[in-house]
Amino acid sequence: MLKPLLFLMLLMISTSNFAENTPLTIESLFSGFAQIESERKNFTEEQLDPILEIRTQKSGYLIYQSPNSLTLHYLTPIKGSISFTPHQIKIDFPQRTLIFSPENAPQLAFSQALLHLLNGNLNQLSNNFTLQLLPQLNQRWQLNLTPKREHHKDLHPIQIQGVQQQITEISITTQSGELRKISFEPSLTP
Repeated sequence: MLKPLLFLMLLMISTSNFAENTPLTIESLFSGFAQIESERKNFTEEQLDPILEIRTQKSGYLIYQSPNSLTLHYLTPIKGSISFTPHQIKIDFPQRTLIFSPENAPQLAFSQALLHLLNGNLNQLSNNFTLQLLPQLNQRWQLNLTPKREHHKDLHPIQIQGVQQQITEISITTQSGELRKISFEPSLTP
């Protein structure tokens, strides 16, 4: 009696593991991103300047509306926002508002890449980056974006980590060693 019960339990465990371990592909990941219509996430952002040995930490929340709007609302240490659309980047902080087109602000190219990522727009993202997906355990993954264009060559591959269809962390490192890491809390509905 114990052996058949043990066999049945092992069969159930192996079947559930098989369903959970369906291979993750870049296409399935981006297909899942494309299904997200809106999202709100709290974040913390850490920047490290290795030359001056200065570490700054910021926090706030992100609001994404498919397909054309991504805004980072900073709450600490100073209130302000950075908004991204396909044709404009707007930086709005007290006593300073700047508006750029993505073509005139190559240093902000990653912001457009993040918008393409959230839209699930694999083709558009592939125009500027070589993509490498590294599936990990427990439905976790890492996506490396290596810049293709010369004016983005000061960036190391951008590392995006996540679990299932959620991005949990983004790390951007420049050739000079400056690090920017953004960590996200689980999604909330806006």
